[in-house]
Amino acid sequence: MTVWHLVPIPPTDDMLRAGATSPYVGGHPIAHMYNAMVLAAPEPPNQDPVGYVNDSFRDALLKHKGSEYWHGQMVCGKPFRGGHPLYLHPVPEDARVLELLKDVTASLAAAVSLLERSPKVAAPSNKMFDIMLNDYRGSLERARAFFNGGTDA
Repeated sequence: MTVWHLVPIPPTDDMLRAGATSPYVGGHPIAHMYNAMVLAAPEPPNQDPVGYVNDSFRDALLKHKGSEYWHGQMVCGKPFRGGHPLYLHPVPEDARVLELLKDVTASLAAAVSLLERSPKVAAPSNKMFDIMLNDYRGSLERARAFFNGGTDA
């Protein structure tokens, strides 16, 4: 029986390291490398499939990396017998941007905390200082809501 496992393409650095350092214990050496890489793959994002495809369409996607086969091909929106789920995954750049936003949010939280405890000398007037601080607090709360699963950003 064939077991299926969803893995990223291209492989991650951890997958490549696992494949390169996998011990050879007999049999086909590439199979050992492949198995080590699959086991080192990260968990896929928890999301619903965007559609389902049949064997021939899936094989065409795999063979041609999907680019020229997307146009004009039928993707079924509901599961069907023998259908393969089709997922859309975030671009790795998105993860980097989110990490950067987390860092900026932490810095903003520290700045708000300092401004709240310091004399009002960061702006020409007390009113302007209060407006500025309220804007920072609002931005901070929206960022926190976003990172806690909310939709505001």
